[in-house]
Amino acid sequence: MTEVKIIPHYWSKDVDAAIKFYTDALGFELSHKMPEDGNTIWCEMKLNESCIMFAAVTGESDDPDMKRLTEIVAGRLDSPSALTMYYKVDDVDAHYENATKHDVDVVVPLKDQWWGFREYTMLDMDGNLLTFCKQVEK
Repeated sequence: MTEVKIIPHYWSKDVDAAIKFYTDALGFELSHKMPEDGNTIWCEMKLNESCIMFAAVTGESDDPDMKRLTEIVAGRLDSPSALTMYYKVDDVDAHYENATKHDVDVVVPLKDQWWGFREYTMLDMDGNLLTFCKQVEK
């Protein structure tokens, strides 16, 4: 397997809720989490060849650099992002059907786009824009 070169790192108010949402509604698999027991402060998840990470916005750190970073992130967490993450999936129709069963906030419903992809865009529980897609055969 090829090593993943870019890994989106999402910040979350509740990493355990993110794990449940991304697993149940979006089909991701949990790879690692810390700590193993108790409230999760970091995790890695995978969907096909895509890898993502979540970290808790707690501000609880003895490291002044990490404390500053989490303070900056906490101030931006409820602000809209100009970034949308695209995830290619094998069956976008089934993915959309499963996601909508979990009451996701669909921004753009599933449809064929003129640029050659069948896709939909949604917001996750922390306001991140996610697009799931499959290239349309012509």
